[in-house]
Amino acid sequence: MEAWDLTDAPIDMLVGFSHRKVGEEAARFMHGRGARHAAVITPTDRRARTRSQAFADTMHALIEARARGIAVPGQLRILGYGDLNFAAHTDPPLSTMRIDGTLIGTLAASMLIDRIEDRKVAGKVKDVGFKLIERVSA
Repeated sequence: MEAWDLTDAPIDMLVGFSHRKVGEEAARFMHGRGARHAAVITPTDRRARTRSQAFADTMHALIEARARGIAVPGQLRILGYGDLNFAAHTDPPLSTMRIDGTLIGTLAASMLIDRIEDRKVAGKVKDVGFKLIERVSA
C-alpha cells in the first residue's frame, strides 16, 4: 500500500493525490489574485514531516512580514499547504490547500482489509484530490 501521492507506476494499491495538480492549482489561484513574483518555501523531503516544516516556514514568512511592516495580502500573498487547525486563526487567516488525510487513511485501511480477507479490491488507485481554502492571506 502506497499513500499520500499518485505515481505513474504504483507498486500495487495506492491512495493519494497529485502533488503536481496541487502546485498547478496554487499557481493559478495566486496568479488570479494578482501575484506576479512567486517563491516557494519547501523542505526537500516529500512526505509528512516536510509538510509540517513547509507550513512552519510559511507561517514564519507571515510573522516576519508583519514584523517588517509588509502588508499581507497587500504586498505579499501567502498560500499554505495542509490546512492545519490553526491556519484559520493566524493574523491574517492563511489561505491553504486542504488534503483529507482521514479519507486517505480510511480508504487505505479498507483496501488493505479487503486484500487480507481475500476480497476483490475495487480500483487499486484512489485519488482523493484536494481543496483550495480561500482566506485573507492570499
